[in-house]
Amino acid sequence: MVSVNTVGGDQLASGSKRAVPGWFHINVLHLGENEKCNGVELQLSVLAGKPNDPTVTDFVDSTAKLTFWYPDASRSAEEQDRTNAQLTALLIALDLITPAQLGQPVNVDETQGVGRHALVHLRYKQEKVTENGKEKWIDNLKFLQLAFNDFLHIDDPAGKDVPKNIAALKFVPSERRHTDPKYFAFKAKPGTAAAASGGGSVGGSHATAGSTAAAAAGGF
Repeated sequence: MVSVNTVGGDQLASGSKRAVPGWFHINVLHLGENEKCNGVELQLSVLAGKPNDPTVTDFVDSTAKLTFWYPDASRSAEEQDRTNAQLTALLIALDLITPAQLGQPVNVDETQGVGRHALVHLRYKQEKVTENGKEKWIDNLKFLQLAFNDFLHIDDPAGKDVPKNIAALKFVPSERRHTDPKYFAFKAKPGTAAAASGGGSVGGSHATAGSTAAAAAGGF
């Protein structure tokens, strides 16, 4: 008799093509807490986009898994802020929180993000190694990670140049669209009028069991 720990149906929803670095319009296949990795796990499927390598053409329907880590209390406050900032980017991009909720703790049912669209900047995972007595960062070509805080709402002006799957966007409910650029005024830095582009330092994110609870950073 065969004994198998079967996976959820969402993990069977798309092909096995592996996503590549670049900017992409994606669909969320799975979003939930993974206690084993001490973070929140997101599985995505690529709908359209622009790979960093222009010779890569077969990337639609490719998939990737991203982990948004919990803050590590042993790290500096700055590092923990960067960790929270990535989950904040995730929540606001998927319309799981509103701009009015930024800068305060929130409780969110992260599973509501399944099936929603976003714009995502992927890059190879960066790892620190020691070579000839000196530390340096290298790309681990086996894994992908979110670049900076570049997880954007599909209507974010910062992602206007990311190719999108127009046919798929027609199925996004109107209440999930924010075509008025003024909606993204929360991303403008003090003293500026235009929305800031997505970007920042590499970090992770924070959630708690049952529902996602993030110390939503007041900006990216």
